[in-house]
Amino acid sequence: YALGQLVAKGFLDRKNKKWCFIPLPSPEDAKDVFVVRENIEFQTARSAAINASDEEIEKLGVIIEEEANIRQSGDLATYSSINENFHAYVAAISKNRYLQQFSEYIFWRSNSYVFLNHYRFKLKIKGDEFKDSPSQHLNIYAAIKDRKPEEAGKLMLEHVRCTYDGI
Repeated sequence: YALGQLVAKGFLDRKNKKWCFIPLPSPEDAKDVFVVRENIEFQTARSAAINASDEEIEKLGVIIEEEANIRQSGDLATYSSINENFHAYVAAISKNRYLQQFSEYIFWRSNSYVFLNHYRFKLKIKGDEFKDSPSQHLNIYAAIKDRKPEEAGKLMLEHVRCTYDGI
């Protein structure tokens, strides 16, 4: 049953009734994953700008502040966790459980590609090259806070596309 659930969620592929395996990464799969992520996160940001409470938006601002502080240390694990928190929280405040569920899965799947390139990612987090992601998060946050759903969605789509281009 557990393996069947993992196959259904896309974490594993099934070879036959007895064997499961972790899907192999490929450029084609990465492209497909990020196209889906762009579309899902576009909608989560749009919906967050419409549906989030003022308190939830304030909490998103706290996540932005944490991100700015941790980037200075170059701590990849903590930065990755805060990055995930940002995306997960935007999905949560979208108030759409399906967007939240699919966002969680596609974020995990796309991060498998990000971490395949973890050495380059680690170099970027310590250097000036990686300044884009926090500033993009800040712009997305501002659009959500200003209740501009189309702008929030567009900025999120561009942010996810930038991540894909980086890998």
